[in-house]
Amino acid sequence: MTKEVYSVKDVQALLGGVSYNLACKKIREIKSVSDCFGIRGHIHRSDWEAYLNRFKKDSAEALSNRVAEQETNSI
Repeated sequence: MTKEVYSVKDVQALLGGVSYNLACKKIREIKSVSDCFGIRGHIHRSDWEAYLNRFKKDSAEALSNRVAEQETNSI
């Protein structure tokens, strides 16, 4: 989708036609990570992207910590 703001129906379509209630639940999960607009029942595209990328930063930091730990142990 190329929209900037997604409604519940848009989220239903993004998730493959899930039920209205499940789409609302997913919007609440997304808003717990990022909520640019604060509009009930809608999320911004950047909120969706932040939700999808929420673990990438943690994974990168964990990997760099493990590498540093291995280097320290091998010295």
